[in-house]
Amino acid sequence: MLLLAGLACTKDVDAEGASWLLDLRDAGQPLALGGTFDPSDPTETYFAAQHVVPDLYYGNSPPSEIPLLLWDHVLGEDISDPGICPYVTADGPELIYTAGCRSAEGYDWAGEVRELEWEEEGQEWKHWQFDLVVETELEDKSFERIALEGAIFYASANEDIGLVSHTQTNVRVEAEGYWANKAVNGDNLEAAWSQLSMTGMWETQDVDKRTYVHAGVVDLGDFGGFSFETEGLVDQGASCVGEPKGKLELRGAEDATLRFEGQERCDGCAEHTAGGDTTLACASREYLL
Repeated sequence: MLLLAGLACTKDVDAEGASWLLDLRDAGQPLALGGTFDPSDPTETYFAAQHVVPDLYYGNSPPSEIPLLLWDHVLGEDISDPGICPYVTADGPELIYTAGCRSAEGYDWAGEVRELEWEEEGQEWKHWQFDLVVETELEDKSFERIALEGAIFYASANEDIGLVSHTQTNVRVEAEGYWANKAVNGDNLEAAWSQLSMTGMWETQDVDKRTYVHAGVVDLGDFGGFSFETEGLVDQGASCVGEPKGKLELRGAEDATLRFEGQERCDGCAEHTAGGDTTLACASREYLL
């Protein structure tokens, strides 16, 4: 059983039964609290899992892909003035994006973002530190407000130790109007990303077989918070894209499990057990596009 112990500090980890390839870094006090998500609805539980399980919707690293999707979005030329608002400087290998400005497109920027790349003992690392708010009152707008807070540590592939990717995330995302202005079926995403916090560790390993190992805590906006862990979900490769094989445990207002069957069924569903009842939980376009 993989456990992030205590989460009073994200450097602490109980690795009993685990096989982390890299150690946790100090990413600050946890931003996600968990404990309130109701996992009784199988569709909502699958939706929650799509935010944390690689290959269900995102790639190897949902916890970095989600905040970096928003970071890339606000850096677009229809929202920012590249190099000016935010103003970009370099401090050695570190890039610093300084806000406190209003772009020509009518978006108000506050705070800063820092990006750093380095190599340590043969391992390549990236680090993002967010303290950013971008908002607007424009009628014709991409969103009303996007806020990013916290840190991401990302280690890229290292064949010597069987690592495909390693992500440690402790971030809070507030995206108001992003999905409402973007997607036809964006109501549930809008509610989830209104205040999305993710604290935990994700590794994609390729030692004997490609495996997703992850544990942490998520607050999924209006849906509530939960902790999650897995002893490893096995990537099914080309035989079943978008559904690994293995069991994910969730703990919110009550405990639940999702058992993915991979290539045995490859149907975009999982066996959902909560409150003593077992049924199927499946992907739904009403929840994630």
